[in-house]
Amino acid sequence: SEQYSRLQRLVRLLNKHSHEQESKREQEIQSEMDDQFNSVEHDNVHTQHNQLVIKESIDIHPHHDKPASAQTSTNQKVNPPSSQPAKSPIASLDPEDSSGIVSSKNQKDTVMEILQLVNKKSDILEKVTEESAALALWDFAGQYVFYTTHQTFLTRRAIYLLVVDLSQQVTDLVYDECYLDAEGIKPCNVHEVTEIWLNSIHSCASSSHPGIPPVILVGTHADKIPEKNRQKVINEYFMKIRQMLKNKPLVLHLMDDIAIDNTQCDPSLEKLKRRIFELADKQPHWGEEKPARWIPLEEAIMKIKASGVKVAPLSLIEEINRSSSIKIEDRGELEVFLNFQHDIGTILYFNAEGLKDTVVLDPQWMIDALKSLITDHRFIQQNPTVTKEWYAFNNKGKLTHELIDAIWTKKDKPDFHDNKEYLILVMEKLHIIAKPISYTLDGKSVKEEDYYLAPCILKQKTPKEIICPVSDPEQE
Repeated sequence: SEQYSRLQRLVRLLNKHSHEQESKREQEIQSEMDDQFNSVEHDNVHTQHNQLVIKESIDIHPHHDKPASAQTSTNQKVNPPSSQPAKSPIASLDPEDSSGIVSSKNQKDTVMEILQLVNKKSDILEKVTEESAALALWDFAGQYVFYTTHQTFLTRRAIYLLVVDLSQQVTDLVYDECYLDAEGIKPCNVHEVTEIWLNSIHSCASSSHPGIPPVILVGTHADKIPEKNRQKVINEYFMKIRQMLKNKPLVLHLMDDIAIDNTQCDPSLEKLKRRIFELADKQPHWGEEKPARWIPLEEAIMKIKASGVKVAPLSLIEEINRSSSIKIEDRGELEVFLNFQHDIGTILYFNAEGLKDTVVLDPQWMIDALKSLITDHRFIQQNPTVTKEWYAFNNKGKLTHELIDAIWTKKDKPDFHDNKEYLILVMEKLHIIAKPISYTLDGKSVKEEDYYLAPCILKQKTPKEIICPVSDPEQE
């Protein structure tokens, strides 16, 4: 993109300008680093074989069993609620480092800040503590049509908040059209939708650690329950959900039940925050050792993301890494780094053909892109020229390029259309959409159609005539 090209040119210009001073600066920094590593044990940071041990990022994924809108991802610190917040080596930068990154500074200032940052090892070491980590918070839409997009973000390295409405009975129907199999529409109640979510979370569970990832069951609208018997009703509500799951491994993920009243300053909110911190500290991946040389590039990615860049070519990440005095040395380790960042939800990186040369710096951007395709009837009122295409998609799951272009060229979605080819490849990889193939009558030649099918949108039952009994060898 044009934005990336400017960044790339500025990086090269800055590198050329500073090349003569590079050798001297590296010697000074190496001496500084040696001093830091010799004294790092006094700063409560573990060292092993001259590598810094840092706390891993923890993702908190709240999910709803009723409609909810996605919110922008934020990086926050996970700290004990009662303690003084500690600085994070990843998510926390002092104001002097980051105040201008989203202001009116031009691209050159931004690149200079990034390169200054990745060379400031001593400052980074001072910010490392054992009591904090980066927090990525995601809030997904709860409707069934969005379920297939969630597989992109679900991970075992997370704590999940499964939110239910206490004003509804567990047997009440959820106002959403669920298509769980080939039998068409199936109305689901609160318990069934809760189980759907737990099954999705369980799909990324750790076989060696039962109950991982943990889930906190959060009940909202506690104020709607009569105060006289409120606690009793809440306890019975949560118990019903657990009883319905008692013979299934899903129940092992449920760590706590917490009811929230948002009409007042509910002390249960502090209880929830504290419990998140306690669970994070007990996760098997908490405290895993990571190379210290990863920190500068991790910080640089945060800087680029804060400047508003949503998606970037891998070559930009490689160039910034090369500009650092402490760098990831080879492509293999860089891919390990990117896969790890993907696993904890900091970025999205798919190491697959056609996708591995692009890095999504802001996963929320990907959520918004996929979500934008699931539009409501108001879209037709504003775009009457694609009415036919929209109804074909909404009723039959047929997604055409005309409809994609109409949705992704809206003024509030300029980056989507610029990255159309990449986004379509991602959706195909995740089996959200598929390009149909037509066979001619002779059965020899194949024609690939120029549109896509989205199975999650299909509302009709599968025609019986296209299903062959597997026991009939002639029709298999």
